[in-house]
Amino acid sequence: MTYDPYEAADAAALQNDHDMLQSSTDTADATQKFFHLNDIISLTTGLLLAQEGSPALHRLAAFVMGSDADAAQTRANIETVKTCLEEQLPFLADVSLGGVYPIYKIDPSPSNPYLRVWLEMQALRFGEEHAVMTFAAWQTRKNQNKAAAANANGRGASRTSL
Repeated sequence: MTYDPYEAADAAALQNDHDMLQSSTDTADATQKFFHLNDIISLTTGLLLAQEGSPALHRLAAFVMGSDADAAQTRANIETVKTCLEEQLPFLADVSLGGVYPIYKIDPSPSNPYLRVWLEMQALRFGEEHAVMTFAAWQTRKNQNKAAAANANGRGASRTSL
């Protein structure tokens, strides 16, 4: 019996993703989880640089949105997840893709040694893993920060008028 090892690997990765999502919701703080920089850069840039391929992107999008880890959910939520990640991780604006596009066009495989070196340099610069909040937790924190800023401005105005 022959089978495509890539498909079997994808199926195993998706099962692991499902198991990991289930276990992450069982923890005390399921609003934050660590993800590899390659996965985050892949999702925010559209270049598939994640070592685990598309299942890693589905897992990241699923965690942020609290949805299933599949391609349809990722496509439906990609812009929201991207905005959420870019605001949570402002260093992403400093990731320069100018030199990586030509390399990616020639050989987009995760085994491309030039891509691997570029990714390792990004990990050295920004760190390998980053805490990511769910969309709901991110929205809550944004609203709390806005309220705190409004309260601080309100108190500051009342002090100066006295």
